[in-house]
Amino acid sequence: MKLIVQSHGGSATTAFMSFINPYIESINCPNNTDTLKHTIPERTHTYNPTHVLYIYGDMHKTIRSLFRRKDGKGVTYASILNIILKCSNNATPLFQNYNEYIETVIKTRCEPIGCVDHMVRWKGVPGVFFIHYEQICNSDTIDAFLGVPTGTCSAFAIKPRRSTPDVSETSEYLNIMSEFDKIIDELVSKKHTEKYYLRLSRLKLTNIVIPSIPMNSKTLDERELCDLECLLNGTFAPINTYMTCGEYYRCLADPSFYPIPIVCSISSDVPIGIGAAISLKDVTGITYATLTVSECWKPDLTSEWKAVFGCDDDTHPYIRYVKSKGDIRYVSGNLVANTPFTHNSFSEYRKTPQQVKALGPFIGFQTRNPLHRSHTELIKRSTGDIPVLLHPVEGVTQECDIPFPVRMQCYKNTLPYLGNATLSILRLSMRMAGPREAVWHAGIRRNYGCSHFIVGRDHAGPSYRKKDGTSFYGSLDAQKLAKSLEASLGITIVTSEEVVYCEDIGEYRTLSESEGHTVKNISGTLFRSMLEKNEDVPEWYSYPEVIKSLQTYYQKPKGVCFYFVGLSGSGKSTLANALKGKLTEKYPCREVSLLDADEIRTNLSKGLGFSKEDRSTNVRRIGYVASEIVRHGGIVVVANIAPYQEDREFNRKLITSYGKYVELYVDTPIEVCEERDVKGLYKAARAGTLKGFTGVSDPFEPPTNCEVISLDNKHETIAQVISVCFKHIE
Repeated sequence: MKLIVQSHGGSATTAFMSFINPYIESINCPNNTDTLKHTIPERTHTYNPTHVLYIYGDMHKTIRSLFRRKDGKGVTYASILNIILKCSNNATPLFQNYNEYIETVIKTRCEPIGCVDHMVRWKGVPGVFFIHYEQICNSDTIDAFLGVPTGTCSAFAIKPRRSTPDVSETSEYLNIMSEFDKIIDELVSKKHTEKYYLRLSRLKLTNIVIPSIPMNSKTLDERELCDLECLLNGTFAPINTYMTCGEYYRCLADPSFYPIPIVCSISSDVPIGIGAAISLKDVTGITYATLTVSECWKPDLTSEWKAVFGCDDDTHPYIRYVKSKGDIRYVSGNLVANTPFTHNSFSEYRKTPQQVKALGPFIGFQTRNPLHRSHTELIKRSTGDIPVLLHPVEGVTQECDIPFPVRMQCYKNTLPYLGNATLSILRLSMRMAGPREAVWHAGIRRNYGCSHFIVGRDHAGPSYRKKDGTSFYGSLDAQKLAKSLEASLGITIVTSEEVVYCEDIGEYRTLSESEGHTVKNISGTLFRSMLEKNEDVPEWYSYPEVIKSLQTYYQKPKGVCFYFVGLSGSGKSTLANALKGKLTEKYPCREVSLLDADEIRTNLSKGLGFSKEDRSTNVRRIGYVASEIVRHGGIVVVANIAPYQEDREFNRKLITSYGKYVELYVDTPIEVCEERDVKGLYKAARAGTLKGFTGVSDPFEPPTNCEVISLDNKHETIAQVISVCFKHIE
């Protein structure tokens, strides 16, 4: 059975309703606050009901009565919830337990409706019960209404309260409502009536216990691990746990409060309740912290992106990352550290904020790229006599960035040229949020003992452009915002002008000082080309040690993946085997691997079925293995049906981050595939004994952006197809 709980929206009702259902999608406030002063509007939790409990009347009196017990201690919301759950016809429970109730809530939509004519709307509908607050205040009436034995609800006050209750008997309630009304008054006075986000944590209802659905663990990706480590070691101070709902919306509205939302996302499909303990783990199963949930809410992601990134354009890498998570909710609560984070590389350069702070003060410099002479000149011009904290980011930057170990070697080689400088690694998941990120970086460096922080042009701007071809941020936007918030940040912002090399005098000058001189420049694209071709790079541009490290990186063999996709029987395996043979012949000193779908199914993907989810998992597992081969400079040939475009794009993105990806679509007509049918699969699928077979009872989504299309290998020789493949590696 299903239940609607519906009520008029006074402040007491808000508290009552929120604890009954911690999964409220949204709370809309009416514009007419004069008529409905201090009112959170009526809202309906719709579960395709067979039973409706419609509570009406003065809910302040209702809550007062429900809070009062004969022993004077007051009941908990959990007790009220248990009564609601027992609401039934013929004493048949609507839900067997709280878990069943929450599972119903999270699998359905909660839609708010307007504030008029609700009784008219529901009157006469079978299974709809109307109950006035005075009925709730009478225990016998409640017993009769719920169909339970008389006396079951005798813990509640028998008489309705029509006057101010005795403070000595209901001090708990009065304290709660006094605190709650302060929040309402504050919001109304600031005219925040169009959007109101309830912060239940401010009510301090420490004695209330809400049954929860336990969630054993959440496996964190690399971004989430970086955030967790920064929360636990003080990098994000004063934030030391994931933001509450109120803090989240305050962050979006006011970057001086905190510029970047620090949140923990949970899939909306996952049952989660207040009080649930979540073990936060990495992929190896190590638990780094435990989060005890006190709030769970659905974020307004579009508003978040517009506030933080200035747009909701999904060409932005972080917006694309969040979108890939699907439908999510945010959770917050008490965060307790378990296993300390450990990193086995560059140990001497890994220091906590407290350890670095003890060596300061510094002027901080943030970087995710190797440093060249223009960078060191810029730093030295900005520092004066203040020691430099060179604070490069290890973690998640951009896919196009040089790997951190290579960058770290460059930083170590650059250190002597900076004079009095300290090198320390920062584990951070960059958002590429431009102006807001500059403010964030400044606050982080304050926690590391910096008195000053350098903000450059287009600080933390993404290397990508919007869909309309424009830049995400202006070149000076970050400097302007950081400078405007300097006082609240507690750190001096140093804005730097671009530094250029003047060939005629053999010196670096600022752009404004370079007028009348011959300015030399090497673009990033040209520099990479020179490194790849082992061409000489002039010493005025960079340092010999840095150039050598980068040349070693750029000249190593790049890995390549040839990924054949198509229907069963299309000829993928035939072409893949032929290509592997020719690649081995031409590149005898390079490792060439073949990943065939049938072999993968019997080993790596053993146990997976043929549901859409299992197929997706299989394809992505293959993509992961291929990416590891490519990452280490190998050549891999894959033959896999890979029927869904989303999975192919996932693999393309993953593999391209390490090397080259060539997708080959073997577009053999299904009639030809059925003629071949070596394994008898098409015959079984047509007979109905094999369900969900690609091309017959399950779709194959043809690739739209593959590099090579073989129209039908029956009409193209294998040699012709291989010849086309080689063009992508030569």
